[in-house]
Amino acid sequence: MKEGFGSSRYRQQDYDKLRSLALQKKISANRSLLKMNQLQAAKKEHKENTLLKQHKTVLKQSMNKLDSAGKRANFDQNQFFDEAASEASHISMFMLSMEELKLEQDTEREEFRKATVAPIWNLREDLGGWLSDYESRLKETVDLALREDHRQIGEVVKDVRLQQCKVLEQLKQEQKALENDLETDFFKAVTHSSSKMVIEGVPEEAELLECPDENLKDLVLTEFLLLDRKFKDSLKELDVKYEHIIRPPLGGWRRDDHFLFLAVLEQYPFSLSNRRALYMDLLHRWFPRKTRAELVSEQAKCFSYGS
Repeated sequence: MKEGFGSSRYRQQDYDKLRSLALQKKISANRSLLKMNQLQAAKKEHKENTLLKQHKTVLKQSMNKLDSAGKRANFDQNQFFDEAASEASHISMFMLSMEELKLEQDTEREEFRKATVAPIWNLREDLGGWLSDYESRLKETVDLALREDHRQIGEVVKDVRLQQCKVLEQLKQEQKALENDLETDFFKAVTHSSSKMVIEGVPEEAELLECPDENLKDLVLTEFLLLDRKFKDSLKELDVKYEHIIRPPLGGWRRDDHFLFLAVLEQYPFSLSNRRALYMDLLHRWFPRKTRAELVSEQAKCFSYGS
């Protein structure tokens, strides 16, 4: 028996055929990989569309609730204005002044809408009509005059966008100023006028009471002062004990972001089967720079404060 390459044990290989087979295997594997990637992309897109559809359903329900609440509030407000502005009301003159102020604000709001919002919608309609007429020509032909019109329209849209950004920034600043005004002690006293007011010191009625024994009266009045001091001390202790509930720490969150976080949590009802998955998904969209651990930690704090 011969040894080596001349031996009958070894056969001469067709390397071209092997390369062809390897290439076919590689092409087949690439096709399988491409198909798998397409299936994964389709699955991911389907999951995304399903989530967005569920978010849209919850948002629509929330909008309906807010719309109903707004209508009820407007009805109650109008009813209150009508009753308070009647001749039988002791604040009728004040309510008439408030009605004039309300009409003035409605007029200013309508003027603002005509000056800012209406032009945007008109421009949108004009652009839609222009594109429907000339979009195909822009793609098919090289019309210099048409392209110049397109460039000028783009400049107009850019200027309008910049103007709207300035208007929105001004509105945000005015909103912030109003929110700061509402946080002042005066507005807090007005808005919380329905709460029980505590009279400090000795009540006037107690001082006016007649008592044959002046020493006994002095002891009773002194007891009022002691009770008042004990009551204040108890309030301070409660403020210290429940400070984390009255003024919960934001944990590095901006106040606006914290408010948005709470709004998202309240938007999804507890009866929803996959409530946590949905609001966590939306929170990731609102706060992409926050990690999941930070969102979960903030969620736990919100639940502990609300419980």
